[in-house]
Amino acid sequence: MCEPTLMIAATMAVQGGAAIFSAGTQARAGQRSARLTLWQSMQASDAALKESAAIFDDAAYTSGALTEQYDMASAASLKQLDTNNRAYIEQYEDSNRAGTELLADTSRATLEQLGETSAARIDQAQRATATYDRALQIAKFNAQLAMDRGNVEENRSRADTERGLATTTAYFASNNMDPTYGSPLLLQTFGAAQGEADARIIRAAALQESAGFQWEALGYAERGNEAVATATTGLRSDYLSASRTLDSAQKTTARTLDAASRAVSRNVEAGIAATEIGIVFGGRTTERNIESTFRTAGSRAGGVVSAARTNATAATIAADNARQAGKLGAATTLINTASNWASLALGGKIPGVKV
Repeated sequence: MCEPTLMIAATMAVQGGAAIFSAGTQARAGQRSARLTLWQSMQASDAALKESAAIFDDAAYTSGALTEQYDMASAASLKQLDTNNRAYIEQYEDSNRAGTELLADTSRATLEQLGETSAARIDQAQRATATYDRALQIAKFNAQLAMDRGNVEENRSRADTERGLATTTAYFASNNMDPTYGSPLLLQTFGAAQGEADARIIRAAALQESAGFQWEALGYAERGNEAVATATTGLRSDYLSASRTLDSAQKTTARTLDAASRAVSRNVEAGIAATEIGIVFGGRTTERNIESTFRTAGSRAGGVVSAARTNATAATIAADNARQAGKLGAATTLINTASNWASLALGGKIPGVKV
């Protein structure tokens, strides 16, 4: 009875060893399968992260391209604005130059006409004044000549009276009559009075003739003054007319330049406003496009990461299942072996082991 019992024990030992080896092999196989599953999950996660990074890189590149496009469009708009403003300013400068030249030409023509008219009026006044001055001098000369002639006539008359008195005195003396008494004296007195009266009449006539010439000279002087006054009035009228013409030309030029300046200001302001609106609108559009690009990239990357996370979760579960399966297989092997041992023991094939 000893040999069969030893054989069964050896068989059980072999079965136990095989069971233990099989259980260990199944457990290690489950662990290897779990590690492989986890490694594959890590590789898939790394690929998902790389794909997500590539998606965001593409979004960043697209955003950079949109930003560069916006910058180029803004620079082009500003350049066009500068070109338009320069054109407006040049147009205003041309208008200013033309208005200034027109004003200068009008002023030059007005002043030339004023100079010619003034020269003609002054020449006419000078000629008239010279004519009246010569007539005045002649009238004064004639007045003086009348006085000189009157003085000569008066002196001649007085000399004639004195000669007549001397002749009468000599006559009375030659006839033994006293010229200082009586009728001789009376006659001489009458003669002297008549001579004095004639002399005074001659003086009065000379004064009257001289007064006539002086009155004529006064008339010539007044005519000369009238000629000067007429020329002065004409010159004043010409200067006032020229002043009004120049003032009107200056006001017209100022209004024209002001209108041109206002037009340039309006055009420049409208161009600036339109450019600002275009730049702001382009910036907002670019921002929306960039936001949309990053939202799309985020959505795509989120999908990739979510799928990778799901796969990683599934891989973790699969790895855990593989480890559990290895453990379960090992346990099943050991249980089967133990069951065999129990069957052998209960079958009476092992009556007992004596040590």
